Formats: sequence, structure tokens, C-alpha cells
Amino acid sequence: MGIKGEKLWCGLITPDLQPYGGTFGHPQAKISEECATMGGGIPICRQAQTKLEVCLYMFLWSPDTEAVLVAMSCFRHLCEEADIRSAADEVPVQNILPNYATFSELASVSNMMGTGRSTLQKRVMALLRRIEHPTPGNIEAWEDTYAKWDQATKQILNFPKNKADDGQQEWINMTGFLCALGGVCLQQRSTPGPATYSPPMGPMSERKHSMISMGPCDVSNPMASASSCSSSASNETPVSRFLDRLLVLLVCGHDRVGLHVRTNVKDLLGLELSPALYPMLFNKLRNSIGKFFDTQGPVPINDTNTQFVEQTIAIMKNLLDNHTEGSSEHLGQASIETMMLNLVRYFTLFMNLLNDCSEVEDEGQAVGGRKRGMSRRLASLRHCTVLAMSNLLNANVDSGLMHSIGLGYHKDLQTRATFMEVLTKILQQGTEFDTLAETVLADRFERLVELVTMMGDQGELPIAMALANVVPGSQWDELARVLVTLFDSRHLLYQLLWNMFSKEVELADSMQTLFRGNSLASKIMTFCFKVYGAAYLQKLLEPLLRGVITTPEHISFEVDPTR
Repeated sequence: MGIKGEKLWCGLITPDLQPYGGTFGHPQAKISEECATMGGGIPICRQAQTKLEVCLYMFLWSPDTEAVLVAMSCFRHLCEEADIRSAADEVPVQNILPNYATFSELASVSNMMGTGRSTLQKRVMALLRRIEHPTPGNIEAWEDTYAKWDQATKQILNFPKNKADDGQQEWINMTGFLCALGGVCLQQRSTPGPATYSPPMGPMSERKHSMISMGPCDVSNPMASASSCSSSASNETPVSRFLDRLLVLLVCGHDRVGLHVRTNVKDLLGLELSPALYPMLFNKLRNSIGKFFDTQGPVPINDTNTQFVEQTIAIMKNLLDNHTEGSSEHLGQASIETMMLNLVRYFTLFMNLLNDCSEVEDEGQAVGGRKRGMSRRLASLRHCTVLAMSNLLNANVDSGLMHSIGLGYHKDLQTRATFMEVLTKILQQGTEFDTLAETVLADRFERLVELVTMMGDQGELPIAMALANVVPGSQWDELARVLVTLFDSRHLLYQLLWNMFSKEVELADSMQTLFRGNSLASKIMTFCFKVYGAAYLQKLLEPLLRGVITTPEHISFEVDPTR
């Protein structure tokens, strides 16, 4: 369907969406809930809603900005219908429209009339990545787009050169759409849905044939890809075959569109891929790169393998740069022991590589010279290795420095010099060593002090009172000193005394025994008098005592003169 056809189709469906599904969008539907939900559960109505959802999804990758904006605005009518039906049936709106929130955002973005085509597509892809619930509509939209993308890929690669530029923007939009929405297709439908009308993209048989032909095949001859794919590929999911095809396109060698295809596939995989597809992509990249290494001989070096590795590095960099830091709850699920073993293993690997570089340089000098190109490659390899070690320690500075600091005192001068070079690089990057900071002890116990002095909504001190109940009496003097010091530093001494004295009053048998026993409250009071009462007593009693001492009369202060 061309751009003119898309505009015509959007013009036809937009005015019909308000009375869509009988009376779902009509103003009178809000008056009569019975009419609003009439026919909502019959199969033909569900099929119509699915087809409409498929149509709106597939207009999102249109190269015509107007068609995209109209399709996005039409999602608002689906949300309005869901609101009416949920109110009438008294069910959550998500039960009727699982992706209600994303549809609402798509409708709101449709008001961005001044947005450029590239910016609008990026916004659409960002919203599609947030869709989590698979529905018959979005799954069918992905599969139909996948079939059209397969045909468009073959056309771009095999069409005559004078027409190779036709439809490239549409192909880019389709690729981004499939990457962003691919996460919902991980959960395939267990049973086929009811018979539905064929979409305007072609009969179902052609789509099925196109999907089976997709696989990890050689794109240098796409017309023969269906015959060259193995039978095992047919057992894979469409998403898996789509990723396989994208990895092949990463090294597309087409004379006219090769660079264009490689650049766009690299950017779309690194920037627009659904996070749910990250594990699948990582496994495929690891398996593909693993085939480049032969354990029985030297590593085969060719332009295709080098290009694939460079593309992989760019994709991983984009994924990691755009990745938002996860919650700390996942940290407990990680194996700290495995992380430390990997750190030591990689650091040792880089050290051995540096030693090998030095040995090769020494051998070259002993022989009497070496080619200039070889020297440049060794220097570049050494620089990259030192940079990799610096980044490794920079990312794991606390644990990594502890395991590697001994290399600075190694008996081998070369190893010692290498470590100093790595450490210099880390310092140049501005890394802060928290464990070497002057305030390391204060920073380490700051959180503990906050925990002990934590106060509840009603002024209670749960941690301090719990310590008072579990600490044995022989350690009350030390506990009293610590509690008074901590709470006074936080200006919470009043709250500590109030809680401790209130507890003492509750436990006292009579008024005569109050603060008379060997309790934590009495020890806290005694310590407070020693620390904070000395100046008060001195100020109060000094004038009186000084007057008594300096009096000229001989006065005896003995209470019992007979003693």
C-alpha cells in the first residue's frame, strides 16, 4: 500500500471509529450502558476490534507522518470504548484493553503536529517498547509487518540499482517497529485464533510462506534464502528468525545499499530493541562470534568477521549506554563469588596479553628490526589492553584494587611497571577510591548511626529500645555511653531520655524505687550528669564553697563531732 493509499485508508477509518463496534463511541452510548455493551462479546466484534488494532499498529511504521499521527489519534477511540465498557461491566479497564496506558500515551503524542518524522518515529518506538501484554492484535500486527519486511528486504537487495532507493525509509520504520514490539511475541499463542478476515497486506498463505523463508541465511542471495535455510529453522520463533536475519544484515555487502543497511540495523538494534529481547540477542551474538575462533588453530582473520565484531561492539555500547540502572534487589541474586572469579580471570588474561606483547617486542629487537606495520599493531594492542584493564578496575575499584594492588610490589619489574601504567590511567580518569578516603571510617558508620537513632512517627526509638532489652547488664555502662553520645550528636538526647525514663517508670514497683536500681536508665542519667552536669554543678556550688573556704572564722562542718 503506497502513501496515497494510506492517506485514503486513514481518511476512511477515522470518521467510522466513533460509531465503531455498534454504539461504543457514540454519545448516546454514555446514556444507555445496555446499548454500549451490546454485542461486545460476540466473535465478529472481537475480530473487528483485533483487525482495527492490527491496522492502527501497522500504520505506525508508515513513512507518511500524517498517516502515523492519524493512526495514533485513533488509539484514543479504543481507550474511550474501553472506559465505557469497563464502567458498564464494572471490571478493570485493563481486562478489556490490556495496553490501555500505552494507547493513551500514543493518543497524546498525536498532538505533536510540529514534530519531524525522525523524532516522531523515535517517540513511537519508545512507546512500543513499553508494551508488555501480548494480544491477538499486536501479535498479528508484528507477524504481518514481519512478512512485509521480508519482502521489502529482498526487494531492496535485489531490485535494479535505479530503483533501490524506493521504500528504504519504510523499510527502516518497519525494522524499528519489529525491534521495539518484538518483546510481546516471545509468548506465542498456544492455540490458533478464530478465523478472521485477511488483512490488506496479502493472503495468509503468502505471509506464512514468507515467515518460513526467514532464517539465518545468506543475504547475498535473498531469492535463494528459502531453499538454503535448514529445516530446523522452521521450528524457531519468528522473533528468533528476525534477529538471525538482522545479524546477517550487519555485514551486508551490497554495492549500493550495503552501508545504508548496516548502519541502520546497527542503530536500530542498539537503540530501539525491546529489553525483553536482550537475552536472545546476546546469545545469538555470542554464538556467532564463537564460530570465528578455531580451537585447533589460529583465529581466522577476514574483513567480514572483523566488521561483525565492530558492529557488535557498537550495538553493545548503545545498549549499555541507554540501559537504566536496575533496582538493588537484583544485586542479591547475583553470585559475588562468580563475579570475583571473572574479575581475576579477565585481569590475568590482560596481564598475560601485555607480557606477550613485551616478549614479541624483545624478540623483534633481538632479531634486528621489525616491520613498521607490526610495531604499530603491537603498540595499538598494548594501548587497548591497558585501557581495558583500567576500565575493568575502574568499574570494580573496591574489590578489583584489593586483588591487584599486590602487582605494584611484584618482583618482576615489567609486571610492576605495567600495573603502575594501569593505575595511572585509572587516576587520569578521575576515579575516586572510597576505601582510601580520609573520611572512610565516618562514611562507613554513618548509616549505622542513622539506623540506631532512627525515630518512629510517635517519637519511639525501636532500635535503641531493642538494644536496651537484649544487651546484658554487664555492658550497660558502655551502652549508656554510646547511646548518649550518638543521640546527642543528632540533637535527639531529649527523645532518648524521654523513652528511657518512661520505660523506667513503667517497670518501677513503687515511687521509692524509681531510679534506685541498677538499670540502663539510671546509668544513662548518671553518664549525662557526669558529662553535662559538671559545669552546672560547678557554676551552682562554686560560689557557696568558695565563701565557706575563705571565711576567717573557724567553723567545723563535722556532722558527728563524737567521731
